[in-house]
Amino acid sequence: MKQRSVSILLCVSCLLPSITFADESDATEEPAPSKIWTGSAELGIVATTGNTENQTVNFGIKAARETDNWRQTAEGKFLRIKEDDTKTADNMLLGLQIDRKLTKKDYLFGSIGYEQDEFAGFDNRADFLVGYGRKLVDEEVWK
Repeated sequence: MKQRSVSILLCVSCLLPSITFADESDATEEPAPSKIWTGSAELGIVATTGNTENQTVNFGIKAARETDNWRQTAEGKFLRIKEDDTKTADNMLLGLQIDRKLTKKDYLFGSIGYEQDEFAGFDNRADFLVGYGRKLVDEEVWK
């Protein structure tokens, strides 16, 4: 199962550079954006000792790129909790979404995701979505 997780992680990692190259072909149509990528990362580690020993590790990363016609978002999350050397939570989530803007409010999207969680009633699952989206509320108050 560990080898399968690494294989899926490598596949998603290979897709991320293609996002950059997909937009470069439209370079003549769009001006260069001031910010190419934005993102955030989080890391948490908690360890307690006493009558029981607990360790919690979580990691998350999210990156986004937006141009006049395209928006790409990639994210990954990991959580592991151990209590007295017994795993009680082990979750990994990877996702990638690409949006093609049609108008200021309308867009088409494609999304792939992978989740692994042996404590949630499934070992792993993958999804692939394609659809149409519309911003219903796009006011500064809601941003």
